[in-house]
Amino acid sequence: MSFGKKGVSQSQLRQGQRPAAGFGAASAPAEPRDPYAEQREAFLAEERARRDASGSPSTLGYSPPSHTSQPAHFVSGYVAERSDLKSKAEDWTDDRFGLPHQRRTMMAYFLLFMLAPVSMHRFYCGEFTKGMAQVGLFAGGLLFMVIFPPLGLAMLAFRGFWVFFDFLMIPGMMQRLKDRSGTGRSVMV
Repeated sequence: MSFGKKGVSQSQLRQGQRPAAGFGAASAPAEPRDPYAEQREAFLAEERARRDASGSPSTLGYSPPSHTSQPAHFVSGYVAERSDLKSKAEDWTDDRFGLPHQRRTMMAYFLLFMLAPVSMHRFYCGEFTKGMAQVGLFAGGLLFMVIFPPLGLAMLAFRGFWVFFDFLMIPGMMQRLKDRSGTGRSVMV
């Protein structure tokens, strides 16, 4: 007893013959007929004839300007939907600190300990608006210490607590920065 294809004799398998279509035998798939093949060939022939008639070596009638040897640069016209100040701030931080995927949590902690009065750790973590708020709170607190000391002391105390809690929030800020830039763990999964 031999095992082979259902409905096919061993002699047919050895000779490479196709079995006759019938019950239990698989029929050969019909070759798909392209209904647009004739139209496509006619269109291509027309385009070739038109190109040859114009004498232009370029395709589809495009010819580069004769005064330049370089092709024209493509301008997309896409404008990002963000404020000018925010884009400048992101460009500034990218120039100073590197791209978001290159930034490290330990460096953010170092900046927190060394440059806390100017909130450089917030800028490093991509939190520009909150960093500016911390800088404004610090500068306002110093100003009000001269004008009205209780308010200035309250502002500096509030900012001190905020910076203390930043110590706990730095890993989350770094993760949000990397997620926004498309290089974080939640994006890469």
